[in-house]
Amino acid sequence: MINYAFIHIPKNCGHSVKKMLQTQEVSNIKYYGHGVLFSSIPKEYKQIIIIREPVDRFSSSFFYIKKHNMKNSKFDDPSQLIDGIINSDPEAAKFLKPQNNTHKVNGKSIATDWVFHEQSGWIDNPYKIIFHDKIKDGFKDLGFDLKIPHINKSERIYFEYKKRHIDFLKQMYNKDFKFYEEQRGKI
Repeated sequence: MINYAFIHIPKNCGHSVKKMLQTQEVSNIKYYGHGVLFSSIPKEYKQIIIIREPVDRFSSSFFYIKKHNMKNSKFDDPSQLIDGIINSDPEAAKFLKPQNNTHKVNGKSIATDWVFHEQSGWIDNPYKIIFHDKIKDGFKDLGFDLKIPHINKSERIYFEYKKRHIDFLKQMYNKDFKFYEEQRGKI
């Protein structure tokens, strides 16, 4: 039997996969949370990650932090937050910082909350890359016919990004965009 290590990248359906692994008693996939040290994963385990289109992930991150930590923020949508970042608005800095404590990715402290940290920071040695919009199919490719609940879903409002917002995100998440596009090109 092949053993797998599922690496939970924030805002990429990790809580739902964790719940699925617990309730469906999948014994050969071990869950590794946000603070994983890659050196703690047995070398024989094949790593599974879920990646998400970076603009969609940023939007989800915004609405998650807005709901849980910044309810009274003047920013009502992600494009307003991007404008705040560009204009060095102090409230934008509060929005991005780790909300509860210092966060680490593979043992290194990061300056932002996990949800805003580039997803490429959690990519070590992936065996299977699953796209956020193809989760069930991705696990099926590995031989798992799983029922994955959708928990921790962000509540979104309608908004529209302008070109300058997308350009800013492409600069901010350069590695993520490149990796995502490379992987999409392989299918």
